[in-house]
Amino acid sequence: MRINSSAGPLSLKGSLAERWRWRTGIRLKKTHVIGLLLSLALSFFLAWHYSGLLSVSIVIGGMTAGTLAWPHYQYRKRSAAMIAQLPLFLDQVERGLATGRNLDGALNLATQETREPLKEVMLRIQQAVALGEDIGDALRDAARLYELRELHFVAMAVQVSRGYGSSPKEMLESVAKLIRQREQAQRELAALTGEIKISAWVLSILPSALALYMVTINPDYINGMWHDPTGRVILLFALALQAIGALILWRMVKSV
Repeated sequence: MRINSSAGPLSLKGSLAERWRWRTGIRLKKTHVIGLLLSLALSFFLAWHYSGLLSVSIVIGGMTAGTLAWPHYQYRKRSAAMIAQLPLFLDQVERGLATGRNLDGALNLATQETREPLKEVMLRIQQAVALGEDIGDALRDAARLYELRELHFVAMAVQVSRGYGSSPKEMLESVAKLIRQREQAQRELAALTGEIKISAWVLSILPSALALYMVTINPDYINGMWHDPTGRVILLFALALQAIGALILWRMVKSV
């Protein structure tokens, strides 16, 4: 079996940076890095030219928040796409088993018919198996790498069927049904808590957006406070409270 990938050699092992890149799916090209650096330099120049040090601080804070939030958003989006693909993938594996193929052959057939991002995960698993790793261990390693609880269920089903010599078809069918039910429950929960999440986002973003608007419309008003010792303490204290409040709201929304 020959496995090709534009992402380079596939593996389930790697450095911390490589594992982070595999999970998020971020592949920055040289042109992307150059464009990002030019955008940062232009933003800093405009902020310094029009509003001074305070605007530069706000831009740095915004850029830092965006840099931290973007990989997390990419990871969440890829994870949701993988979970949505898993039931159909397991259905294809079941059809392969029903035609008389063994588990490895059924997984290979289903991998050829699936799409990204799940295809990349399964290709990594196939290469690990081709290098001598047990398929159950490879599935478990992939589940840990991408932090997919649903893939842990698949690994458990495969290991149990291998350990006791039973057919994995029924167990994979149960796992696919469990994933569909869990996904439906999550969608219902998201619909019920959507208003709470929107309110939390508005409360987190509104103060910062209002401060940025004030700096843009009347930079002398904020600069006057910034150059005053007492005003600077108030601004820094307000910024700290805003960060703490956003963190608390984020934790509350995440726990819902």
